[in-house]
Amino acid sequence: MVSFYAGGLNYPGRLRILRTLRDQGPKTVFDLAIEHPLSLSAISQHLDILSKKELVDFKPQYPYLIYSLNRARYEEAKQCLLDFFEED
Repeated sequence: MVSFYAGGLNYPGRLRILRTLRDQGPKTVFDLAIEHPLSLSAISQHLDILSKKELVDFKPQYPYLIYSLNRARYEEAKQCLLDFFEED
């Protein structure tokens, strides 16, 4: 499981997107672009990767997609990484 989540967390921009969704709640790509120095297309690509890792969910709200943190998967990923680095 570590490698599954690590693939979604291996870029600082994705971590920043996750923190924004965690701290501020659901947002559109446009909302995220206001707070991040990435282009709209880059943010969309990162959200696609985070979605495939099930760390974010989205729902259509015409004409936008609203992205939100999948809290259950976020907590699972966090615990998985903590367990991996825990010393015996």
